[in-house]
Amino acid sequence: MKNCSFSKGYVQTVGELPFRVHLFTEAQIDLYIKYCTKEKYSYVHMDATGGILKKMRGQNQILLYAAIFKDGADCINTLPLGHAMISDHTFPSVCFFLTSLVHEIKELKKKFIKPSFFIIDFSATLMNSILISFNEENINSHLIRCWNVVNRHYDTTQLQSISFIHFCCAHAIKAIARSLNTAGVDKKLRKGVLHIFSFILCGNNLEQLYDILGMVINIFGDPDELNGKEKFEKLISLELKVDEESVTFLSDTDGILREAKKKNSQLRVVDEYFRSNSAIIHQSPFNIEAIKRYPSLTKLINNKSKYDPINNTLFSPSLIRIFYRWWAYLPLWTGLLWSFKERYANDLEVNMSVIYHPIRHSNALIESYFRTLKHSILQNTVDTKPQNVIQQIYRNIQLKLKAIKYDVTQSSKGRKGRKRKKNMDGEWSKRGVGQKCRKMYVKAIDEFASKKGLSKVKKDQLKTTVKQSRYSYYACDFFL
Repeated sequence: MKNCSFSKGYVQTVGELPFRVHLFTEAQIDLYIKYCTKEKYSYVHMDATGGILKKMRGQNQILLYAAIFKDGADCINTLPLGHAMISDHTFPSVCFFLTSLVHEIKELKKKFIKPSFFIIDFSATLMNSILISFNEENINSHLIRCWNVVNRHYDTTQLQSISFIHFCCAHAIKAIARSLNTAGVDKKLRKGVLHIFSFILCGNNLEQLYDILGMVINIFGDPDELNGKEKFEKLISLELKVDEESVTFLSDTDGILREAKKKNSQLRVVDEYFRSNSAIIHQSPFNIEAIKRYPSLTKLINNKSKYDPINNTLFSPSLIRIFYRWWAYLPLWTGLLWSFKERYANDLEVNMSVIYHPIRHSNALIESYFRTLKHSILQNTVDTKPQNVIQQIYRNIQLKLKAIKYDVTQSSKGRKGRKRKKNMDGEWSKRGVGQKCRKMYVKAIDEFASKKGLSKVKKDQLKTTVKQSRYSYYACDFFL
């Protein structure tokens, strides 16, 4: 294994068995630090993708890992903190990559700068690696810390240095749908229960969430409840108080259930992960509090419990156990921790008149980034040699850094569209449009760079400066 000097290049670490390459520059780290420092709440999205790199003999499939953040509204502001090519997808390998990032962040700033949230899917390896590398804790201690935050055990200064894990909300609701499908719940009932989970997902008030759980336990966990259907109808009539886009997505219960059925094999991993960590589920402070408030939970979560007679047609201990499993990780998939600094600092007075609207965060940002990387930058190539992928990614990172430096955006706002000619079939011609757009961005970047550089170069360097166009080729790959 070779450790490269941080100040000299893009490739920081190379390993053969297992294969690994860590990729990031000082400029990327510097932009990340500036982003986290200026934003009250900062977000880093992490995921991995396959189908790009050529498989090596005697090694597992090589995945490309990425940690990205978005520092602005323009497309050019979606920036990678770092990439890694890894063939061993275990905790030690992923943790090694993240630990090297942490080390360089500390070296550059002389103190540790962390984001407010890491947005991830349900990868246990990724979650545990982030928690150890950035927080020096495991999932048990992380859940305890989340509990301490919402119960106002920290002051403003302490909250400034805290990072949290948050599951992608789209992944979460589909995984919940998969759990309901597997449990064999009646389809009509399943849609209503999924709406209740959506309401909980959008919730950000602890007391309100425990009230909802109490209603759920009464409806599905009391064998003698005679008004279960009426209470259930009242519960599923609750409106989702989030943005319109989120309401549209979460209200499509049929689509979510279909998607969960289609991706059944992928989402099964979530159920297996939750079941294999029964100690975490029972030790979670959120479930401990739930049992303290609703003692009947103890019997309901026991598979061997017997009930006779049953007068409640909606009575379902299996549904209660699904709620119980997800409740253990409550702050990781709901809005409970949004705006945590002003809501939970014990040295600030709580302003009851302020309403904190919940936010639904997903990993759509990094998924879109991977699509752009595959289709626009790598031109849909598969089984590519690592060195070629590294070269293409580095070129486009350099282009982004240059565009940010000279304040060149990719937004089409304010530009007048040219009329396009129609072809023989009466359809609008698309030929050459993408090339013209790319040339326009390249020209804009080079004009900014040249104007700024003219004041700093001597007259005899003028021709050399004006003629520089090496970035033009790189930009053609990026602006598609």
